Amino acid sequence: MIGLPQVVDVRVNAGPHVCGVYLDDEYVLHIIAAGEWLFRMNGRLHGVMPGDMVLLYPRLLHMVRPRGGEPLVQHVVHFRLPAMAHGAASGAADGMVRFGDYAAPLCVTLPKALRPGAGRLFRAAREEWLGDAPGRALSVGGIVAELLGLYVRCDGASRETGTIRSRAWVQLEESIALMHAEYADPLLSLDDLSRAALLSRHHFCRLFRREIGMSPHQYLVRYRIERAQGLLMSGRLNCSQVAAATGFSSIHRFSRVFRQLVGRAPTVWQQSPV
Repeated sequence: MIGLPQVVDVRVNAGPHVCGVYLDDEYVLHIIAAGEWLFRMNGRLHGVMPGDMVLLYPRLLHMVRPRGGEPLVQHVVHFRLPAMAHGAASGAADGMVRFGDYAAPLCVTLPKALRPGAGRLFRAAREEWLGDAPGRALSVGGIVAELLGLYVRCDGASRETGTIRSRAWVQLEESIALMHAEYADPLLSLDDLSRAALLSRHHFCRLFRREIGMSPHQYLVRYRIERAQGLLMSGRLNCSQVAAATGFSSIHRFSRVFRQLVGRAPTVWQQSPV
């Protein structure tokens, strides 16, 4: 048995800008609504399309990329499970995600008869999440539990999606996890990252660019800016404090990089973060 999910976010992700590398602290359930996607996770590459669902356990490094030119839309729920669940979230080399007494593949394909119901459940969860009615948390948690019920029910109906083992991706997982954990340290170096991957600097940089599509430095800077945007939106810190909290050596460098990546100065973006 598992307790009622504690929902963190319910959103619709659309367009190529949502593609990237992610390391979430909670479970993430993806319902593919349109387009074809590539999910790289657990050292494998999965091709998914409308009718597929993906369930990621906490701290699972994954990359999302488009697979074709069609419009991309996915329905996404971030949630946590109570500590009383029987055992912590986990995954294994067999490509399964385990939570409570349940085990299911990271990807499943919903039978066509169940797809309209999954869509209705997601829309209901999003409506509750965006509302302010009494009992909102209980209601949205119950709806997400129904979605998980559909997911587990389909664990025997999952189809192979051309998964490909990638040793390089496995080697990079530790270095990216280190970036996500230590991004606030301005002294975090390329040597630190390559050691985490058990690779030489040259080999590490070459593999990182090939697998991730950018250099380690570019990835770290982009991640720092993403974290800075979250801090700016909270309104609890000024720009100098945000720069220090996200590993930038000075407010001037922070402002310059922020403008390059976001297109506006931090103070301007903070006033209208859209």
